[in-house]
Amino acid sequence: MSISSSTPELIGPENQKLIKATIAPNETRNIAFSVKTPLIGSEGAHWISCKIGDIECSTQIKIVAPITARVSPPRADILRSGALPDSIAASSKIRVITENRSDEKMEVGIITGRNAEKVTLTGRQQTDTIMTVTAPFNTPGNYVSPVAIRLGDKELTRVPISIGVPAVS
Repeated sequence: MSISSSTPELIGPENQKLIKATIAPNETRNIAFSVKTPLIGSEGAHWISCKIGDIECSTQIKIVAPITARVSPPRADILRSGALPDSIAASSKIRVITENRSDEKMEVGIITGRNAEKVTLTGRQQTDTIMTVTAPFNTPGNYVSPVAIRLGDKELTRVPISIGVPAVS
């Protein structure tokens, strides 16, 4: 018997080896194997297939990211181009909504440009964090900058935000 998946990292190397078992006619046997759900980049539907000789069966599983984030508003307008970097005119406020879909307590980092906040989310909790966004450049224009969500040293997701820097001050 062999096991495969649309996403190989779901099935660890210990499950990808050939499993040997003798099954008598009309016998049913359960063979358990573990599925490893990664934190990053695998949200969605995935299939797992089991093959014994010429017979193959498959099932589909849905993996949901443990942490999600969105930004409101999706665009931040800086008040004045060329403003001093530490002045209120060189920044804008956004709301970052983070949701912990897992049952575990998690401490995540929210990073916008040069600003960072730590947020502790208990299981099944959503929270709003007001973050300051600064102009990535002093020159007028529309820029896309990421809001990064991190768990320890791993980046879980990035949410793009549009930043407008006006031509007139």
